[in-house]
Amino acid sequence: MDQASEETALEQGSRDVVITVKEDGQRRFCRKCQMDKPDRTHHCSVCGTCVLKMDHHCPWLNNCVGHHNQKFFYLFIFWGVFYTSFVGIASIFPVYDILISENGLLEIDVNWLFVVLAGCIFGLCLAGFCSFHSYLLLTNQTTIETFQRSRYRSLGAPLRQDARAKQLNLFDLGWSMGDGRSFPLNEQAYEAVSMNEMV
Repeated sequence: MDQASEETALEQGSRDVVITVKEDGQRRFCRKCQMDKPDRTHHCSVCGTCVLKMDHHCPWLNNCVGHHNQKFFYLFIFWGVFYTSFVGIASIFPVYDILISENGLLEIDVNWLFVVLAGCIFGLCLAGFCSFHSYLLLTNQTTIETFQRSRYRSLGAPLRQDARAKQLNLFDLGWSMGDGRSFPLNEQAYEAVSMNEMV
């Protein structure tokens, strides 16, 4: 595919054009799966397979979170915040009633205290986790992309190697879906890579 046809395919969102590349500018290739990696795909060493738009491997669910199940993972933690917070807060009232009784401290059941503490602690932890994943969804990023900066290929210009270009998120169009193999690009960020200047 020549440069003009690559640019046309890029504008049309073709799956054949890969923007994310290796350090030397070549297409990313998974040696374990023996296949080219589409943009935002990573190999999970636990699952032993490449995952489209991989976010992370979740040990709680024993599964990778990626393009096909990110919505369900997010809903799981979103409603988990409400559930654990509700359990923790609702349990405070019976515990309080027992504590203000005459022999309150002696009559309190340790299980009630555990439910209050566990519910509130899990609710707070999940709230922070859910906030982080809300930010990732709204900026169209993955957890891996926030920690491991990508190298982008620009058509018609040499690969940009400086640190600022690696921090650009070419896929940040807000909440956008993509098909798992190709994603719409933020044209301003892409032009910054292509023209070798920051916008």
